[in-house]
Amino acid sequence: MSAQVFDLDKDRMRIVELDGLWRFHTGDDPRWADPNFDDSSWPLLHSNQGWTSQEYKGYSGLGWYRFKVLITDNHKQLSLFVPHMTTSYEVFANGRRIAAVGGMPPNQKVLEPIRRVHPIPADVTGTGKSILFAIRVWHWPLWANYYGGGPGLAPFVGETDRVEDEKEAWQFEDVWRGISGNILLLINLLAGTASMILFWSRRTDREYLWFGASELFQAAELIRIDYSRFNDTGFLTTHLMGNFFQLAGLLCLLLFLVALLRARRDAIYWAAIAVIMISFLLTFPMVTGRISAPGIWVVWALTYLPTYSCILVVLIRGVRRGILDSRLMLAPVTLCLIAYSLSPSISAVASLGIAGLTFADFNRFRELANWPFPFSVVDVTNMFMQLSILAILLRRFVRIRRDEQRMTTELESARTVQNVLVPTEIPAVPGFSLASVYKPAAQVGGDFFQIIPNQPVCS
Repeated sequence: MSAQVFDLDKDRMRIVELDGLWRFHTGDDPRWADPNFDDSSWPLLHSNQGWTSQEYKGYSGLGWYRFKVLITDNHKQLSLFVPHMTTSYEVFANGRRIAAVGGMPPNQKVLEPIRRVHPIPADVTGTGKSILFAIRVWHWPLWANYYGGGPGLAPFVGETDRVEDEKEAWQFEDVWRGISGNILLLINLLAGTASMILFWSRRTDREYLWFGASELFQAAELIRIDYSRFNDTGFLTTHLMGNFFQLAGLLCLLLFLVALLRARRDAIYWAAIAVIMISFLLTFPMVTGRISAPGIWVVWALTYLPTYSCILVVLIRGVRRGILDSRLMLAPVTLCLIAYSLSPSISAVASLGIAGLTFADFNRFRELANWPFPFSVVDVTNMFMQLSILAILLRRFVRIRRDEQRMTTELESARTVQNVLVPTEIPAVPGFSLASVYKPAAQVGGDFFQIIPNQPVCS
């Protein structure tokens, strides 16, 4: 029998990565979608990175890319896979628009970038041996200073089933990169639910309420991130929700520590509350582009630093008062707050171009390690803080329950003693009807009575 023959040409994967040089031009002209347009004078840009890093730093507005793909005979349905494109874009194949994402001026609409597959109509691919792609991109001015316009990753083109497989592989990597966040999400949900159950059993202890609310707000933010990673979401809506969840979680964390440690509400406390409220008011101008990108990071830095300082002051005062819970929480909370403070601070400094920092330094801070899955400094410190606080609350609840049980036992013993002192029978006295009712206000009372017979009076 002859050996099996493998045909690399016949059995090859019919998909190609469009990683190379594309023609690029700023501005806008509908003629640039025409496959017969002469673009030989246009400069060349790499297709795996945005134009910001390729001599167009800070440019916002409209830009066009053009490139040609040669196709083979007898191909199946073809599709274009775009892993990342900032901000809105339209795809033209041989002069025909085959896809539109977001909105173009004057009806611009900013969507969160997600991975997309765009089918290429059969009548487009059947007209010749090649496809001239023209991609019209509009880049939002708010993102221009720190996100490159255009493709951040090289797209793919090929047969639709292969393209869908490629998309699934990329989405699997997205899931893998989101494992640390989903672990935190699970911790937040468990801690928030447990804390709310504890509050339901002890309505007077508001610290359980505030901690549970803080955990659930953080969980809501992580769910929002997960959802927007794989679904079309408007930037304005999703970031308004995100800012609300983050600030509400921060506010509840502050209220939790104040309630837990019975801290006084002084000027520092009210200043932190005021900063959070001001940030709430600035949320809409930030996400609508009325505050510049550096200004956004400065606002976040000025929000977190005073609030975190107030939280540390509350903890340090608790340590000085000899509160054990303050001592146990001081280290994990301090580490987490430092990590959270550095994140917007590095971004603010990088966006202002101070001290030579760039957003690459911010990305290195966000990805501390890559095994067994990617995680950041914030992820590690946050998880440490969440578990520490939850352990302290459970320990506190167990201690309170133990004290209550001991008190119940002591009161039951006191009640038994008191019942011995209170007579159960009243002696019969000729000519008199005697009765008594003894009801303590609680389990025991401070009074008791006796019936003492007296000597008969001689007439």
